[in-house]
Amino acid sequence: MLTAWYVGAYAVGMLPLTVLTAQAGPPGGPDLLVIASGLVAVAAATALGYAVGTVTGSTVAVPLVAVGAYLLDAVAVYGANAAAPYVPQLSYEPLLGESEPLTLALFRTVFFLTVATACAGTAAAFLRWNARGRRAPTRHAASVAGCLMPAVIVGVIPAFAATPATYVADPAPQRSCLTQRGIEYCVHAGHAARLDQLVAAFDPVLDRYGTKPAAITKIWDQGLLPSHPMGGPTTNGTLIAPLKADGSVDTLSSGLTATLLGFHSCPASGPAEDTFAVYRDLETYLRTGRNTGAFANMNERQVKQWIHTHRTRLEGCTLTDKDLPST
Repeated sequence: MLTAWYVGAYAVGMLPLTVLTAQAGPPGGPDLLVIASGLVAVAAATALGYAVGTVTGSTVAVPLVAVGAYLLDAVAVYGANAAAPYVPQLSYEPLLGESEPLTLALFRTVFFLTVATACAGTAAAFLRWNARGRRAPTRHAASVAGCLMPAVIVGVIPAFAATPATYVADPAPQRSCLTQRGIEYCVHAGHAARLDQLVAAFDPVLDRYGTKPAAITKIWDQGLLPSHPMGGPTTNGTLIAPLKADGSVDTLSSGLTATLLGFHSCPASGPAEDTFAVYRDLETYLRTGRNTGAFANMNERQVKQWIHTHRTRLEGCTLTDKDLPST
């Protein structure tokens, strides 16, 4: 009854959000197996807590269960992929274009169902013995082991397999694209309405740069390449931009200015000390359009011309004091 109450409350609470997401969300639909694994996980957690309380027969079980739940949540939050088959909450939410693999969702459903059944059986056995006035610790321990053995057997299966991927990306997602200043902008089909927003977030910076950057040929929505690294050197000229759920475009994580200024070509210590201020002033100009420091006495056309003249040195992080703008 307790398990039915908790699972039912969880399902009723999540139903409106699920329906709304299915109707108004991006392409795709609810994954019934993933939904089932969530419901069974609630049942398993309820049955486990009830079994611990029944077996211990003490209020000591309350903090033990609370600490155990906290540890499970901590494992999920800190992203231990190896624990993905066992924790109710996965380490992070999937991006548009990602989904939980079938094998992982199926295993999680079976595992949580096994745990729920084993714990319910253990609690029922203890309640039955207590009702009959039987006190046989050895028999009790053997029964607990027997009830929990299926969960243990199922639980060790992933130990003999490769670490599961938490999510897998769609190998051929549909996309919507346009070209601006020789750079291809593309978003996942589910973000088609935000294509202009993506362009608007990056184009002003590229306009201030004034010349087509050699290192950037594409700027793509992260939903198209969710596993592609961000912030580092571009791969095949592709820059990845996260489109946030709050409606913003994360240009900082994309590494746009760092790529334009050639920071990825610099040594670990950064640009040479005598040119560092120029890089800082140039970063301010690209990001805000304000001419400061070494560029304070130059208009936008002159700054663009300076960038065009020194583009190769910028991209290679080889500026010297002889290249600095005259003040």
